[in-house]
Amino acid sequence: MCIGLYRQFGAHGLRFFFWEQSFGRITGENVWRDDTTPLFFLHELPWQVLPWTIPVLVGTWHDLRQLFSASRARHPEWIVLPGALLVLIAISASQFKLPHYLYVVHPLFCILGAKALVNDAGRGLRCAQAIVTGVLVIAGGGVMAWSFPGALAYAGILLVLLVWLCGLLTGPSETRLMRSSFTPMVVLALVLNLHFYPQVLRYQANAQVGRWLRANQVPPDRFHAIGVGGTALDHYYGRPVRYAQDAGYIWSGLGPGSVVYVNEQVRADLLALGLKPKVSVAFPDHRVQFLSPAFLDPARREGTLDRRYVLVF
Repeated sequence: MCIGLYRQFGAHGLRFFFWEQSFGRITGENVWRDDTTPLFFLHELPWQVLPWTIPVLVGTWHDLRQLFSASRARHPEWIVLPGALLVLIAISASQFKLPHYLYVVHPLFCILGAKALVNDAGRGLRCAQAIVTGVLVIAGGGVMAWSFPGALAYAGILLVLLVWLCGLLTGPSETRLMRSSFTPMVVLALVLNLHFYPQVLRYQANAQVGRWLRANQVPPDRFHAIGVGGTALDHYYGRPVRYAQDAGYIWSGLGPGSVVYVNEQVRADLLALGLKPKVSVAFPDHRVQFLSPAFLDPARREGTLDRRYVLVF
């Protein structure tokens, strides 16, 4: 890899890969910027570590106090907190931030949360943890079952609630926190991945069009995406897609057997140019990474959808 970078870009290729594209975001050498503030990760971390947010905050506060006390030598893992905070400060200084940057410090903050659960698990912390988990399970499960009702959703949510209650009410007291938090979250994650997101992704046109292209064995030299597309299209199609900026770039080259993927505006442009497809297949589309109350509401979902089309000439 380094040889290829050097041959193509010289020494700057190596410098970019090992420095500019990562640390350059902090030093200002990288051109990537967004509108996030230095406090971005402070409001990202609490929800990313749900349902263990309260133990993580308690453990962080206790270790922060302990870091400056004379007793830190009795706790060999005292280095965990400086490690977490130094990385948090470094990525907070970046001029380009995304939520997944925090993943590298999740294990350290989880250690702090686990210490709080083991060493400081008083009645108040146990009650708070049970309440947070219960609210998350009931609210999350309720939204999934209401938004996309189905037998799997109802059975999954019922199982989550039963597991949560069993963990909360049975077994030794020292394991109830783990049983009432970890196990129901695993089951909830299974419902999320086996039921909720497969339903949501029916409204991601890029993925559905990619599947359609592969199922209909459309050859790549006959297919273009005009003004639309994305990595999901390439992934589900199974090959790189040729893109055009607008209808004017490609209309003269559309002959019999050509297949194009377009949005409503480009479709109207092609029709205005006198091109009439033999087949037009419509796909509903929503930016599935931006879920909204209107989309989740079955009664209002249709109003949030755009339309994209596969046109066969």
